[in-house]
Amino acid sequence: MEEKLSPVDKVYFAFYQSKKKSMYFNEIRDKTKMSISSLQNALLKMEKLKQVNKVKEKGNTFYSLVVGEVKSLIFTKLDLQKLNSLNINVKVPLNEFVAVLDKVAFVFYLVLLRESKKKREVI
Repeated sequence: MEEKLSPVDKVYFAFYQSKKKSMYFNEIRDKTKMSISSLQNALLKMEKLKQVNKVKEKGNTFYSLVVGEVKSLIFTKLDLQKLNSLNINVKVPLNEFVAVLDKVAFVFYLVLLRESKKKREVI
């Protein structure tokens, strides 16, 4: 990643990279390369903001991200950064494909909107 990530963003990035739903403390620490105290502070902050769930077991404490807008926005930001870091020969066709998908999705949305209007008129 080119830009410097905040401690909270590093935790999100660890989950993003691992593609796991939950991770224990040491896993997160290994992936973030943060000190124990910095990671504890970041996780405590996330707990207070209800961005992470904490589950204590005998020897480990597991953390999982709360599904919501914040997670979606941060993961989308990470996806865009990943896309922008790709080789130009890969990035251009992908951008063109996404543009086509956007048009198809928009047309699909219009069709659904029109169908729902028709159903409301009948009712």
